[in-house]
Amino acid sequence: MRRRHPALRDFPVCLQLEGRRALVVGAGEVATRRIVALLEAGARVTVVAPEASAIVRGLAASRSLAWRRRCFRLSDLRDASVVFAATSDRATNRAVAKAATKQKVLVNACDDPAACTFTMPAVARRGALSLAVSTGGTSPATAARVRDALAESETWTADELMGRTTWQRTH
Repeated sequence: MRRRHPALRDFPVCLQLEGRRALVVGAGEVATRRIVALLEAGARVTVVAPEASAIVRGLAASRSLAWRRRCFRLSDLRDASVVFAATSDRATNRAVAKAATKQKVLVNACDDPAACTFTMPAVARRGALSLAVSTGGTSPATAARVRDALAESETWTADELMGRTTWQRTH
């Protein structure tokens, strides 16, 4: 996969995925978290995995997502705007990431930041306000701890911050 220059930094963005196809390869615990977040963002989610968590099975039964009960195929990438390789097998994740990158589709391999075209920050939300903390994939646990500390802080009150933002935008 790609080697990253040590001085380069990630470019933070918030993706608008409503109505766009998101492919998740895998359906375990990590994949399930990604799937739920994608559905909350309004993405059309397709899951490719021979087995799935109870949550994914329930979402498939309610037709909230499409579940293909099999292993990944290159054709699964068709029309995908974003891909998450989140299986328990690193070689599979790397193969999915390589294929997606070759087709110029944004991809996150959950266990391999070097194989990703983007990494996932730790996110906290309060109303319309989102707080994202990233270590560029080097330490998700650290990002989660910082996110939790900031989110639990009394100084981070969404109503106050959004009120200030609204005031700044209207005056």
